Amino acid sequence: MAEHPENIARNQTIETLVTGLRARGRIGVRPDDTALGLSRIDEYIQFPPPALKSPN
Repeated sequence: MAEHPENIARNQTIETLVTGLRARGRIGVRPDDTALGLSRIDEYIQFPPPALKSPN
């Protein structure tokens, strides 16, 4: 199977994300794709805490 330019960009992007997760201490060896995706979500997607409801 021939390499396509978009595959190279994808591989470089994934390696950059893996390197970032390693630098943050989130992963050691590269996990499988599912675990990698979940690690990225846990690390990079932050939701604000729920707003406190005022007592009425």
